[in-house]
Amino acid sequence: LKGKTFSIDSIPQEKIKAINGIIDYSEVVEEDALFKYGDKQFIGKIKGVDENFSSLSGVDSMVVDGYFVLNDAGKNYAVVGAGVAYFLDLYPEDVAEFLNIYVPKRGNKSSFNIAAAFNQKAVHPSGVFSIQQDFDGKYVFLPLAFVRELMDYDDEITSLEVFTGDEADNEIIQEQLKNILGDSF
Repeated sequence: LKGKTFSIDSIPQEKIKAINGIIDYSEVVEEDALFKYGDKQFIGKIKGVDENFSSLSGVDSMVVDGYFVLNDAGKNYAVVGAGVAYFLDLYPEDVAEFLNIYVPKRGNKSSFNIAAAFNQKAVHPSGVFSIQQDFDGKYVFLPLAFVRELMDYDDEITSLEVFTGDEADNEIIQEQLKNILGDSF
C-alpha cells in the first residue's frame, strides 16, 4: 500500500466482518486542517466518518453542547471537540457563524496563493463533544462524503476503524486482521 489512502474495495470486507468478536467497522478519512470561525483560527484534524461511527464508538453520548448530528435533511454539520470549540470561541447555538475548513489540495507541494493551495468548505457546527483532552483539543467530526469531497477523494479512506465486543480478544483479532490484510497494511 502506497500513500495514506486506500480504496475500501481493496480489502476483503466480508472476511473482516466474519472475524469472531468484531461487531462492525467504520470507514474514516482523517486529515490535518485549518479551522476558521469568526476572527479566530486553529489547526487541528478533521475526521470524516460514516453513519455507523457515532453509535459504534459511543461518541454520540459524549456531547456536552448541542447534538451529535452530521447530516440532516441533506445539510452537513460538524461536531467539534471541546478544546477546538474553546480555542475558536465556537457555540452550536450561534447559527449565523460558519466553521470554515481548509485542507491542502492533493498533489500541491507549495504555493503562495492560498486559493490555489487549499480546498475550502464551510459548515455549521451542531454540537460539541468531550472525550479526553488530547482528542477534544484536536478533532472535528464531519460526514464522510463531505470530507471526501473536500479532499477530492472518490472512494478512498485513510483508515477502517474496527469495533469489537466486550468479550472479544483483541490480540487474536489483530492477528487475524494481519493475516487477512497482509503486509501492505
